[in-house]
Amino acid sequence: MNPLLRHPARLARSVLRSQTDERLTELASTGSDAAFEAIVDRYRAPLLRHCRRVVGHGDADEAVQDALINAHHALARGDRVRHLGPWLHAIARNASLTIVRARAARSELPHGGGELHELQDHAVDHCDQLKDALEVVKSLPLRQRDAIVMRELEGLSYEEIGARLGATNGAVRQLLGRARRTMRVVKRSGLAGP
Repeated sequence: MNPLLRHPARLARSVLRSQTDERLTELASTGSDAAFEAIVDRYRAPLLRHCRRVVGHGDADEAVQDALINAHHALARGDRVRHLGPWLHAIARNASLTIVRARAARSELPHGGGELHELQDHAVDHCDQLKDALEVVKSLPLRQRDAIVMRELEGLSYEEIGARLGATNGAVRQLLGRARRTMRVVKRSGLAGP
């Protein structure tokens, strides 16, 4: 007998893991803790990589935890989620920036606070760069946007992206190539942002 059939809870988790982001979002917004756990299983590692880029290894776990709590509350409130991955990454980015701001606010550095101002300036510059990049990504066609988010933010392989998009490795490479070219052109022309 199949081991999953002997353990209904494992079977349920296995079935949930195979659901689309849209279906998991729908189930989680109706109060399914198991669906939200499946979302956490799917996105925790990519969110952790994303947060490490902003706050470093020490505070990345805290940022991810805060982001997931905020996402759970938003789903419970009935907030509309169009694309789960980018939505979670935006929440994680905001949680990371909150940690950076809190660090700067509580930091009492010797040397007259020069290092504090440097840290704050760096955080503001980084935040501005993230906002610009997000605007460029938002301007991409949907499949290019999905592919670039999965590759650059979630760290998925070409095969994993292809499986999610229902595309071949070659098609994924073309999508990513087009997305990167478009992003470079937009960045050079200064069309990103307000």
